[in-house]
Amino acid sequence: MHLTQKKKIIFVGSFKPTSKDGSIGGQMFACNLLVNSEISDIVNWTLLDTTSVTNKKRLFITRLNGALIRLIKFCFFLLKEKHDSVLIFTSDGWSFYEKGFMCIIAKKIFKCNVILAPRSGLVLSNLSRSSLISSYITSIFQLVDIVICQSAYWRNLFFFHSGQFNSSKFVIIENALEIQKYVSLKVETKSHKETIVILFLAWVTKNKGIYDLIEAVLLLHRDKINFTLLIAGNGNDFKPVYDLISNSEIRSNVKFLGWVSGGDKLKLLEKSDIFVLPTYFEGYPNSLIEAMASGKACVATRVGSIPDIITNLENGLLYDSKNVNQLYACLKLLIQNPVLRQSLSTKARHQVESINSKNIIVEKWKKIVLNVE
Repeated sequence: MHLTQKKKIIFVGSFKPTSKDGSIGGQMFACNLLVNSEISDIVNWTLLDTTSVTNKKRLFITRLNGALIRLIKFCFFLLKEKHDSVLIFTSDGWSFYEKGFMCIIAKKIFKCNVILAPRSGLVLSNLSRSSLISSYITSIFQLVDIVICQSAYWRNLFFFHSGQFNSSKFVIIENALEIQKYVSLKVETKSHKETIVILFLAWVTKNKGIYDLIEAVLLLHRDKINFTLLIAGNGNDFKPVYDLISNSEIRSNVKFLGWVSGGDKLKLLEKSDIFVLPTYFEGYPNSLIEAMASGKACVATRVGSIPDIITNLENGLLYDSKNVNQLYACLKLLIQNPVLRQSLSTKARHQVESINSKNIIVEKWKKIVLNVE
């Protein structure tokens, strides 16, 4: 095929924000990045938007109805004209079952090349949930032509579960970031005598480690260490956490901001000194690379892709998930050591600029689009 002849690719993913403020998640940003990039000069996209209409829990019949409508549209696109490839972004659970079925239709019936891009750390829990679910996921990995992995961790995991000897089909493409928005933020290195601002920017749930963080900052307070904790997010545990803090000795040290996005998030990152992500599982956390690009000293758990992003004591600090004492020690070290904060900040920014810049990621995707025949 000559490069002057555009390829035809069905693109299944999330393209339209559903929140009132128009904010978009990691998968949606990735999908729109590809469609709005120079790749569209060599590709005619046929878009199938699978964005959930709501974050609220829905009845099974409602979800099934939506899935059937999307499958009908998908088959219509395949029947209408021949496509060179199908690119499918998927998260975990119901999304993976639906998108996996699309992979089967495209590959088995229409003989299309299929590129699958799993985007959720929760796929790991699906793999261990039951042998039936694990077998289904494994069969999809074996079926498709390319599996896009967000880091070396996920590449190794998916390759292992595929039961195949062909590792070349598992390709690493990290998440992209609009670097300039973040590197333009000012970084102020405070002394240990000033109030250090710690930022938690995530869903306020147990699985994000919010209760571990509260225990850790309680220890900081009892050590008479000066800090402010900003909790930016919402979730199932927001009210229990709010009530817990309101009745504790650290109520004057903690501020609840609710969910923030856009310019408000950038301002929040700029005013913070330390970013903490005490999560129990993770795919490829955008909040972490945003904080690193903003020049924050970061503390995070050794889960999912995080050790692929942070090298301990080099561009951030790592600790074992659910270990409150280690989390406390990391925070205390950063608060009391401004030289270390500055060093981690500089190297964190350099790391993200060299790996996650939009131009770099688009080039990686371009190679995939051109090479899948």
